[in-house]
Amino acid sequence: MTQFRRARAGHILAYRLLLLASKAAMPFSRLTGERMARSADKRHPHLRAYGQEAFAYNSIISAWEAQRAALEPRYAKLVNSLKDGPLFSVIMPVYNPDPVLLAEAIRSVQNQRYRNWELCIAEDASPNPAVRQVLAQAAASDPRIKVVFRSENGHISHASNCALGLAIGRFAALLDDDDLLDRDALLLAADVIYKKPDVKVIYSDQDIIGVDGVRRDPFFKPGWNRELLYSMN
Repeated sequence: MTQFRRARAGHILAYRLLLLASKAAMPFSRLTGERMARSADKRHPHLRAYGQEAFAYNSIISAWEAQRAALEPRYAKLVNSLKDGPLFSVIMPVYNPDPVLLAEAIRSVQNQRYRNWELCIAEDASPNPAVRQVLAQAAASDPRIKVVFRSENGHISHASNCALGLAIGRFAALLDDDDLLDRDALLLAADVIYKKPDVKVIYSDQDIIGVDGVRRDPFFKPGWNRELLYSMN
């Protein structure tokens, strides 16, 4: 990626972060939100002039992918250097998802380049028998996948605790039954732990991917903010 493209991506991110912050209901007041929106326009008026379409999220993703390709040698070294890193227990409560999306969620864990993980699943008495079939096949295909089948529906808290009861890892990673993990998600988390062994909580940005395969609605999270964590999911 050229220096220009890196700079442009940084400007876009700064602009979008300010706009996202301006729309947040909490902990920002209305006046604070308005000031942030004005700050976004003042810092980068050309972005507003060209409209959101000119700097769509897909353009940002393309810039990230180019940067990622440039970092590939570093990531490959991380895979080797962190092969004895901490065990992640991926916790997945499951209740009646689309079986296709469930299978994709499981594959996103199996496709992690960081290999020291276990997937702990609690199936919460889904009415669709295809869900149980997907899970049984997944558990049979990979010894790192553990599944408990609940006899009655207990909702997400009970199901999550049942899945957690299967876990033996040092860190628990939460994953919904229709989520997708980036292939390097656990690798980068392991790198954080290596650099900061006393870390207690690790979190990341996220977005939504539709059934059309298009990523949208990114959630760029700020640095550590205890009060913000207490006020939202």
